[in-house]
Amino acid sequence: MFRFFAIQILFYGLGSVFSGVLNAHRDYFWSTFAPVLNNVIVIASFMGFAPVSAQFGEQAGIILIAAGTTLGVFVQMACQIPALGKHGVHPHIHIDFKDPALRQTIALGIPTLLATVCMFVSTSITNAAALVVQPETGPSVIAYARLWYTLPYALIAASLSTALYTELSHDAQEKDYDSVRTGISRGVAQMLFFLIPFALYLIVFARPLNMIYCAGKFDESGVALVSEFLIYLALSLPLYGVVVLMQKSFSALLDMKPYSRYCLYSAIGQAGSVLLFGVVLGYGMPAIALSYVVDYVVLVGCSLWWLRRRLHGLQVKSILHGGFFGLLFGGLGAAAGAGVMWALEHFVGALGSSILITLGYVCVAGVVSLAVTFGLAFVFKMPEVSALLRRK
Repeated sequence: MFRFFAIQILFYGLGSVFSGVLNAHRDYFWSTFAPVLNNVIVIASFMGFAPVSAQFGEQAGIILIAAGTTLGVFVQMACQIPALGKHGVHPHIHIDFKDPALRQTIALGIPTLLATVCMFVSTSITNAAALVVQPETGPSVIAYARLWYTLPYALIAASLSTALYTELSHDAQEKDYDSVRTGISRGVAQMLFFLIPFALYLIVFARPLNMIYCAGKFDESGVALVSEFLIYLALSLPLYGVVVLMQKSFSALLDMKPYSRYCLYSAIGQAGSVLLFGVVLGYGMPAIALSYVVDYVVLVGCSLWWLRRRLHGLQVKSILHGGFFGLLFGGLGAAAGAGVMWALEHFVGALGSSILITLGYVCVAGVVSLAVTFGLAFVFKMPEVSALLRRK
């Protein structure tokens, strides 16, 4: 399968460049919709695995999946090309090794590569520690928990940071550092305001969410393991969103060296936390989940400190405002959702009687949580929400 997957690196790289160009023109539709087409093709290839394997053998089914996933990445890249043409951009192959833009790309790319290596090493240590404290299933517990964990990131943090990155890059190129300072401060405030509630939702709904997803893969004890890990992991979700924004901020300022250095510090902090508390002191999987808090606190703290010095200040009050009201309204919404879930379990029926019932409970209680949290935000005209509406 790797022989097929290797070519995906080229398609992913080109697709990222095309997405960046479209975003620079404030055109977000195709760069956002392209992964949807990729997923549709991948799903279709998996659906075809059983009939193709039955007809032509399992090897043919495996080739179908390998080719289908590669085709999905190709389509994700290629479907953006017509949109580029509308902006007068026509991709062609030409490499000029003397182009100053190429040198600038390398100058940004090497520190980014080092940051990626740090992340890879800390992830490897985390998975190895999980195997020690939870033999055989430890890494699977992390993987299943992170699927729910990354959903709010994909829906909120990625969208916010992508849109904000366009503006930060423009303002930085114009040397309008007042606007850069305002944009970063507003972005951090929005991340905290939106992701703190979702972190609380994950804590409240951890068990029913994993009862849905883990059906057929985990027994009740397995669901409990993933749910417990998700509860502790969710505490780092708001910081995870801010980390994404920090990476975009350093990139917009065309200086990734400090960010890569702080990634090294955070990786050391996470690895030390995992080994000390998770393995040596025996606190197990909860300690491993909390190590992500250590990781992101170090990275976000160092990054904000550097940006504050580089930009001669940040709007701290705005950041604190977003965090406080995210916690307040998110707490009220999570409490309301928990109350609805309790009422459904006690007056309608217990969780787990069927997947559809559990899904229904989560949907009903989740809608109540969202309505309370963001209903209050609209009623009180929170600037974090108003800024998004104005931007649209």
